[in-house]
Amino acid sequence: MTNFSYPRWALPKVFRGLFDRLTPDPQPQTIFAPRTPHPEAHHLLFRTVRLSRNRMISAKPRKDQAMTPPLGLLRFIRAIHLWHYTSIVHRWVYRASGGKVGYSAGAIKNLLLTTTGRKSGERRTVPLAYFPDGETFVVVASNGGADRDPAWWLNLRSNPSAEVQIGDRNIAVTARLASDAEHARLWPELKRVNPFYAGYEQITDRAIPVVVLAAQGN
Repeated sequence: MTNFSYPRWALPKVFRGLFDRLTPDPQPQTIFAPRTPHPEAHHLLFRTVRLSRNRMISAKPRKDQAMTPPLGLLRFIRAIHLWHYTSIVHRWVYRASGGKVGYSAGAIKNLLLTTTGRKSGERRTVPLAYFPDGETFVVVASNGGADRDPAWWLNLRSNPSAEVQIGDRNIAVTARLASDAEHARLWPELKRVNPFYAGYEQITDRAIPVVVLAAQGN
């Protein structure tokens, strides 16, 4: 025989009181059963939070460590020859302002390098980031990560005599390729100051030359 529970709401009002007396109160249903907390729960929680915080801190770059730009972005910039067009504007502004505008970009300093064309014999000027190293000026022939050397470096290999404008000063210089020892010392520091070089190194098969410019007469 099947038990049948008659719903209270279907009874006439006169019988509901009797129904309430004969029907026991339903037990409250507990959706979530209570659990006994683990005796070490608070220690485990603090340990989890501490590990997560340490991972987040270790993932952040140090204040003195700049992040390398995305390689896809560098390849796109190289493909559209962006640096070629920006260098035209940079050169004009640098010259017109006497080096007051365009000389500094944060920690990176810029100069104008004037070389002699190896084929045309004409003077060619390009803006470049430079890094002082004692009494010399260090520039990098990165060419935006392209697989060919920049024209200014090819000109210097043909004729190492050149001229630089640093701010409002014009200095005659002689160029040479950094030695192996100099390269090993300078390259990590160059990449630290300008993280684009670290990206360029990854998107080209060319060994990127580090060039030392020494003032003539020194």
